[in-house]
Amino acid sequence: MESLAQTGISYSDEHLTGEFVQWLVDTTIRPQASIVLMSAPPPPSADLEAAVRAAWKELEEDPRFVAEAQRRNYNADQALADLRRRMEQPVTATLDQRIAAKLTLKYTVTREKRAFVHRVNGTPILMIPPAQAAVSANARATLYAIYVVVDVLSVVAAAAGVYITQGKEALSKSLATPLQRFLTWIGGNTAEAAELERLQKAGKKVDVIVKVLSWLRGTVNLKEVVTAFFDSLRWWEKAVTVVQFVASITVTIASFGASLTVKLVQLGAAIAVLFADVVLLVGALTKPAMS
Repeated sequence: MESLAQTGISYSDEHLTGEFVQWLVDTTIRPQASIVLMSAPPPPSADLEAAVRAAWKELEEDPRFVAEAQRRNYNADQALADLRRRMEQPVTATLDQRIAAKLTLKYTVTREKRAFVHRVNGTPILMIPPAQAAVSANARATLYAIYVVVDVLSVVAAAAGVYITQGKEALSKSLATPLQRFLTWIGGNTAEAAELERLQKAGKKVDVIVKVLSWLRGTVNLKEVVTAFFDSLRWWEKAVTVVQFVASITVTIASFGASLTVKLVQLGAAIAVLFADVVLLVGALTKPAMS
C-alpha cells in the first residue's frame, strides 16, 4: 500500500478495501475494451430444474458440501422444491419497502479545497487530491456501477424469495473485488451505457435487470460474485442459497426475465432505487467531469 499512500489518496476501510482503491488508481489496467462479453442467453429449453441441478453439480465438487448434504439428508430435489416454493410466494408491499430502504443511500462527490471528497450518507469514504481528478471521476463511475449490481442482485433475490439483510454499503464493499473485470469492461463502453439509458427511459424494468445480469455472466465468475453477495450467511445456508440463486439468475437470463417478471414488477420501490442508480451510472460514464 506504500504506492497508494504516495498518491495522497485516503479512504475509509469500513467502506472500501485498500486493494480496491489501489486498483482504481492503477490506470494501466483500465479499461480493456478487448474484453469480450459472452452475453448470448442460454438455450431457450433451459428450465429451473436443469439450472438447479447444474449449480448443484458444481457444488458437489466440494467434499465438505457433499458430506454435509448427506448428513442433513438434503439433495438437489429438495433445493429445487424449496426454490419453487419461495418463488411462488407473493411479494408484499412491506417487503418491497424494506428492500428499497436497504438499497437507498446518498452518495455524493464534492470538490473541496484540498480534495475530491466522496461521501456515503454524509460519511467521507474516499478523499482524492485535486491533481488526481481523473481517478476521482473513475471512482465515481465505478462505485455507481457496483451500486447498480447490488440493486439488481437484491431485486432478483427478493423475486426468487431470497431476502438480503445486509445494507448496500456492506454489500458494495464485499462485491468490489469479484466485480473488477465487469467494472473494467463497463468503464470503457459508453455504447452499453447508452443502451442501458435507452431501456431505463423506456421504462423497461425487466430488460434493464436482464441486461445487467447478462453483462455479469459475460465478464465475471457468477458463482464467486453471488457467494460474496451472500457473505453474511452461515456456511451451509450460504451454499444452498448460492445454488438456488445462481439457478434463478440463469433462468431469468434464459427466459429474458419471463420466469420472474410478475414478481419483479411487484418490487416497484426497489426497482425505483435501481433506476435512479442507473441514471447516475450513465451520467458518470458519459459525463465524467464534475460540474
